[in-house]
Amino acid sequence: MDAEDFAITHGRIITLNGNAFRDVRILQEEYQKLVDEGWFVKGTDWRAIIHHEFGHVVSNVYKIDPLKIACEVTGLTEKEVIAYV
Repeated sequence: MDAEDFAITHGRIITLNGNAFRDVRILQEEYQKLVDEGWFVKGTDWRAIIHHEFGHVVSNVYKIDPLKIACEVTGLTEKEVIAYV
């Protein structure tokens, strides 16, 4: 896992970055910086990390392609969806 990753998911396994979670105060600050930069959804906090990763587990287990669904819902191409998100 890259040092800047909070967590990663492979299949059904979620791995949290122990260094990121070692000090929750610092984790909160780092997460908020990324919210402010638009990387994470406004109104979320560091607790959303595990919810996000669980979404990957669900999509892996049920073989859901989130990008395909986003394209169908928005009517945009894959490239347009990625730029939009």
